[in-house]
Amino acid sequence: MHKNKVTIVLKSLSAEEMRQLDKFVRSPVHNQHDEVVRLFQYLRKQLNSTGKGLDKERVFAHLYPGLAFNMQQLHYISSYLLKVVEDFLAWHEWKNNPEEQDMSLLKALRNHKLDSVFDQLHQMLITYLICFSSF
Repeated sequence: MHKNKVTIVLKSLSAEEMRQLDKFVRSPVHNQHDEVVRLFQYLRKQLNSTGKGLDKERVFAHLYPGLAFNMQQLHYISSYLLKVVEDFLAWHEWKNNPEEQDMSLLKALRNHKLDSVFDQLHQMLITYLICFSSF
């Protein structure tokens, strides 16, 4: 799994992003699979090692002790983890961009037909933009 997409992405993350991702992976809102949590925790520990800890057979044996190696099962769990990591990266970008958050909130309010709340927030954002555009 040294050149697996999920390990490549994980290696690119900062220590703070890894801490946040750990919380994200553990959240049942973002992940419903215990194996994904176990795979993430194992990979996180093995990422900086130069040993054989990332060999597919060892990863599988850690996740499923006593079972015969099954590449397809490992692929499924890796794919689930990759999806959670990609969701985290998208969320992390969104979280660090207040303008995108505001637009997402406006869209959600509109989708829920909360026109009065939408109008209030929209007006507040327009006023804010007008006030601070003169700087």
